[in-house]
Amino acid sequence: TKKKSKSIAKRDTKKTTNPTVNKIRSKKMLEQEKKKSKRRKFIRFLCLLFIILITLIIVFVSPIFGVKEIEIKNNHKIASKEIKNVSGIETNSNIFLLSKDNIINTILKSEPYVESVKITKKIPNKLVIEIVERTPSLQVRIDESTYAYINSQGYILEYSETKLEMPV
Repeated sequence: TKKKSKSIAKRDTKKTTNPTVNKIRSKKMLEQEKKKSKRRKFIRFLCLLFIILITLIIVFVSPIFGVKEIEIKNNHKIASKEIKNVSGIETNSNIFLLSKDNIINTILKSEPYVESVKITKKIPNKLVIEIVERTPSLQVRIDESTYAYINSQGYILEYSETKLEMPV
């Protein structure tokens, strides 16, 4: 075994003494290191991509992020239940898949008393809908028993047979 180790050592020293061989070896080693580095980066990228995909699947499919509670704030004239029904939000809908703009537009189009809507998503499963209501400032007599309530901007809020204490 001593002879073998001496001969290996002699071979190694012979190889390293030749400068052209050393250059070729170092180029090959550099190329191998570059390939290994590229492989490592690619594997890291694939692992990161896999983790991101799993996270997205969990977020969008998990019942943890299903809407469980809808809180309505600042509504006085319109009932909370009415706003919930009009909004079209179903319980257990994924909170990340809900479009705030669609919900706001739906509420604004269907409820004349609503002037503006702000929606806040409270993670993991709560929506807060803040309403600013219009208030009637004028009533117009339509016929013998029907009045139209109008706000200061000219929106007709509702028709009613009840006469309010406000200018006609």
